Amino acid sequence: MLFANPLKWTFSKIKSNIIGKEDTQDAVFIYISVLEFLGKNLLKEAQSSQGKLIKFEKLGELSKIENNDDLLIILTWLQKQKLAAVCTQKNQSLVKLSKNEKKSVEISDIDIGIYNLENQQEVLKNYISKLENERNAALEKTKSYLSSKMKNMAIISLRRKKEIEKSIEKKMITLENVETLLNKIDQAKIDSEVIECYQSGIVALKQVFKETGLNEETVLSTMEELEDELNKINEVEEALSKPLDKNDEQNLEDELNEILLEKAPPVPKNIEIPEENKKIDKDISGIKKKMEALSI
Repeated sequence: MLFANPLKWTFSKIKSNIIGKEDTQDAVFIYISVLEFLGKNLLKEAQSSQGKLIKFEKLGELSKIENNDDLLIILTWLQKQKLAAVCTQKNQSLVKLSKNEKKSVEISDIDIGIYNLENQQEVLKNYISKLENERNAALEKTKSYLSSKMKNMAIISLRRKKEIEKSIEKKMITLENVETLLNKIDQAKIDSEVIECYQSGIVALKQVFKETGLNEETVLSTMEELEDELNKINEVEEALSKPLDKNDEQNLEDELNEILLEKAPPVPKNIEIPEENKKIDKDISGIKKKMEALSI
């Protein structure tokens, strides 16, 4: 059997945390492992409502737990684990679930204020919807009276429609103000979380600087040392690239020049020009003289 210290719960003790004391001797034994599984599953199913107050009935809808007694047991276990908190507001049981299993949850005045604003928002929406239905009904009555040639009744119905429209306009302004407040609160929460992240980042960065000794002076000193070492490497590479014997290199160049001179054929000093070539040169000279005479 997978009993792990079975826990005896009494409904009188459990329900008193939420709905007051109740005289009953009924008791139930629960598997701790099963209760833990159901508790985590409840947090998962109601994830969209974590971190804010919701009605007990709404929690039942989100968690898909139809039996209120089961929900009470699970919720009480979550309270003991500091993963849920319960309060009463205007005879209404409200629940707040933790957003982080590592952080205990508490209900603050801000939570109650936000809940009241959201509740008022819902009330205004429902009331405006009701007024719009009444306005439409008044308009239909006005049309009906006109078709029946009941002018006076049509005027009364039309006035009723106008009054309803004024009420709708006022309630719409109120609703807009409530929604603006809620938006501002959400923005303030986000800004607060961002600032908290910044602060955590600054602390972490300072710790890194402290542990590593990283600072401007250290960086500049390191870069200077690096530059010196790189210069040394360049000098070593330049030294390695120089020839070992400069005299040997000059000897090689001299020998190469001698080889080139040996390959070049000797130029003859006295070359006899054939008679035919002399005659051709003479003819060319005569033609040049005639051309010069013609140009004159």
